[in-house]
Amino acid sequence: MLAEARPPGKIGLNAAGVGCCLNAIKCRGVDASKLPVHFALRRVLESPSRKAAVEAIKRVGVAGSGHILVGDSTGSTGLECTSKWVKEVVMDAENKVFHTNHLLLDKSDVDEVPWLTDSRPRLARIRELVSRVTDPDVDALAELFKDTEGYPCSINRRQEGESVAQTLFTIVMDLTAKSARVTFGRPTEAHGKTVLSF
Repeated sequence: MLAEARPPGKIGLNAAGVGCCLNAIKCRGVDASKLPVHFALRRVLESPSRKAAVEAIKRVGVAGSGHILVGDSTGSTGLECTSKWVKEVVMDAENKVFHTNHLLLDKSDVDEVPWLTDSRPRLARIRELVSRVTDPDVDALAELFKDTEGYPCSINRRQEGESVAQTLFTIVMDLTAKSARVTFGRPTEAHGKTVLSF
């Protein structure tokens, strides 16, 4: 798994080939009776399958907001989480799930705080880029994260001008092979790479 400074590890895969990623989302409200989002990610990594992980997170709930992408060799499920609910973003007709930093599903009962205005354009851009990929292997998918359309608020993000954040790392997983490639730094300015595998 990968972790940033201070919070527990959150993004990665386990020996059963279950992987998870996180998109930050800002909604008002916290429910202390549910799992903090980083603990929910850990729960995914303790699961034997995507199905078991999704069931566990839906059963226990998440204390705050975020999007957790859960996958294994059978496919992927997005979990939009708020302090009030966990809802599934299911694979589309081409067995793909796309998400950035805003809620896609009905949010009429939550207060989502406007945050990254580039979230919607980045979502449209990654959908467009993926539609051009004919052989979706690790190399081809890793190339997509180098995209700078909308710079500095691009998929390959830089903390500059209006962009308050920057890409710290990129992870591309092959959950059938139970491995992941991690690139540290912006993908066009990588300062290290490693492979996680079982």
